[in-house]
Amino acid sequence: MIDWFKSTLRPPLADFLRKLPVDSRRLGPPKGVHPDTPALFRQKHPAYAAGEFIPLDPPRPFVQNCPSVALTAEQIPLFHRPFHLIRPETWVARIPGGRVQGKTVAVIGPDDHVLADVSVSWGSPSGHHASMDRFFLGPPRRLRGPAIVMATTGGDSYFHWLFDILPRLDFLRRAKIRAERMTWILNRPLNMFQAETLALLDALPEQIISLEENRHVQAEELIVPSLPDSIGDVSPQTVACLRKFFARQYRFAGRTPARIFLQRQIQASRQLANHEEVLVALAALDFVPVIPEQIPWVDQIRIFHNAEVVVGAHGGALANLAFARPGIFCVEFFSAHYLNKCFWGLTHQVKGRHAYAVCPSSQAGKTNRAAVSDLQIPAAALETISRLLSG
Repeated sequence: MIDWFKSTLRPPLADFLRKLPVDSRRLGPPKGVHPDTPALFRQKHPAYAAGEFIPLDPPRPFVQNCPSVALTAEQIPLFHRPFHLIRPETWVARIPGGRVQGKTVAVIGPDDHVLADVSVSWGSPSGHHASMDRFFLGPPRRLRGPAIVMATTGGDSYFHWLFDILPRLDFLRRAKIRAERMTWILNRPLNMFQAETLALLDALPEQIISLEENRHVQAEELIVPSLPDSIGDVSPQTVACLRKFFARQYRFAGRTPARIFLQRQIQASRQLANHEEVLVALAALDFVPVIPEQIPWVDQIRIFHNAEVVVGAHGGALANLAFARPGIFCVEFFSAHYLNKCFWGLTHQVKGRHAYAVCPSSQAGKTNRAAVSDLQIPAAALETISRLLSG
């Protein structure tokens, strides 16, 4: 019944509300979607005339084409062909009266349109956003003065914090905006690794507004840095930015393991069903088990920087490959029903090698649960790892 309502009744009702002569601060969804924020300023859209647009970098092409090895008989074309991608134009915009709404973050301009290039909506068709199906966004909390939108969909997770949010600090600095002195709009209050990374950058904000606690906010002036990349496709420029930010921290001469096995015992998803078997097999190859969440963040990036081989299930900890040295060998375990090329691409950006195993999963028949399924690592995969490292 709920699915029927969402698919059949919700769209026409939302469309009816959108056509009413009232904006989404009072009733209904935003009026539409703007696909290209820079175009609004360059075409002198009247609703944005009082704002300011600060261009930074033009679009830049890059390639993802990491040499990859299948550890089992099943080869996935995704990991064996090049992807020619374009890093979008980067910029910062000042938008009077701009708003931010929702867990699926929508940045809404003064003409009541969602700015699509800074409003990620996973699973929505192009030109649409989840907020467009809402009947009532709720009255916005009004913020005095300027506020910086740092929130983005998924921005409370490690991967998206590292690649979608932190590089925006560089954009703000280049635009001569003192971010730490302004209100930040974030997905939720800072957690431990977020606070640690910002402290290392001397960028702890004086005030934070959390979308977890304030689902809809409006600033007198909303400062909007562009997203660094298309989501999941990490560009060489983003990797270089992060390495520059934290070079002093990860260049550490102390001893750390050359071969690490990323464990997930404290995670709710993608546990290894045969964990003990994998642990014994990898220990015989001199792998050291690591639980990243139990290690200070600086130590995590030092471990990855010094590592020669990293083995683990697909997950956020592999984002630390951004700090690895050329030649790093990343071995990644996937569910057959959930394949994601982001760390394959990231391994390419740091000039490393990649291997993967497609694993039976605990919820193989439920594609909506495949991303969190427990994995059974095939014995053949472990044998191939041994052979590759011994050869």
